[in-house]
Amino acid sequence: MIRVAVVDDDEKYRDMLLEYLKRFETESGNRLTIDTFRDGSDLTTELTVKPESRYDVILLDVEMKFMDGIETAKIIRQHDSKVAIIFITNAPQYAISGYEVDALDYILKPVNYFPFSQTVGRAIDRVKERTHKFIMLSGTGYAYKIDLFNLMYVEVVGRDLEFHLNGRTDVIKITAPLKKIEKQLGDKMFFRCSQGYLVNFEFVDEINGMDVVVGGKPIPISKSQKRAFIDALNNYMSEVKG
Repeated sequence: MIRVAVVDDDEKYRDMLLEYLKRFETESGNRLTIDTFRDGSDLTTELTVKPESRYDVILLDVEMKFMDGIETAKIIRQHDSKVAIIFITNAPQYAISGYEVDALDYILKPVNYFPFSQTVGRAIDRVKERTHKFIMLSGTGYAYKIDLFNLMYVEVVGRDLEFHLNGRTDVIKITAPLKKIEKQLGDKMFFRCSQGYLVNFEFVDEINGMDVVVGGKPIPISKSQKRAFIDALNNYMSEVKG
C-alpha cells in the first residue's frame, strides 16, 4: 500500500488532486491510501505529534496561507529523508528551492492529468525500489524471482502451487507444499485463509460472507480461520495507516 498526502489550501485543487489520484490508482493498479491537509502546518503538526506517521509520496502546494510548501518540506525532511516530495505550483522558479529539500519534481498549475500521472508514477516507482521484497523459487529446471509487492495470492492446485501476480495474466507454477512457501514468505502481509490459499492483505478488496475478494477474485475463507483472518487484516491495515 502506497501512502499519499495531499497538502493544498485550495479546496478545489485538493478535490481535483484526489480525483486524479483515484483515477491513477484505477489505471495503474497501485493501491493507495490518501490523506488530505488544508495547510502545511496541519501536516507538520501530525508528523510532530505522531512520529510514527509516514508517507511515501507528498503532493505539496507551494503557496499556502499559514505555512508555505518550502518551509513545510524543510520540516518534513527533519522527520523523513526518503519520502518523495512533489511540489504543486504556478511559479516554476520554485523548482530551484526544491533542490534544497530534495524534491522529486514539481507540477505546474493548472494541473493536467497526463503529466500529473507521469510524475506520480515516477514517485511510486522510487518507493517500490526502496520497499520491495523478493523471494527466489528454485528447483529442477526452474528459478523464479517473485516480487512480494505484486504477489496477490498463492493457490494450491493438485500437487502444484500457482502464484498469481498483479499485472500478469499467466501464473507461475511450481511443485511444493504450501506450508514451505508460507514459512519462506514469513511476512505480516500474507495470511493462509484456508488449506488451499495464501493471500496478500495488500490486495484484499472486501470480505463477503465466507469469501475474501483478492484482486477481484473470490477466495474461500475456512470457518476456523475467519476470525483470525479478520483480526490479522485489521492489525495489518492499522500498521499501514500508522
